[in-house]
Amino acid sequence: MTDIIIREAKEFDLLTIGKLTLELIKAMGNTEGIDIKLIAENCRNLLSELNSHI
Repeated sequence: MTDIIIREAKEFDLLTIGKLTLELIKAMGNTEGIDIKLIAENCRNLLSELNSHI
């Protein structure tokens, strides 16, 4: 069994977050309106906001 560790996301996590997000999007039936190119930028913006939870 794998242990899951929850911690605050950091800038270096963006690659992993992007990969996980792409997997989630591929699993969805309807991806209309989702811009894959903006995933990393949106995550980076969220990381810079103090009140965001990612």
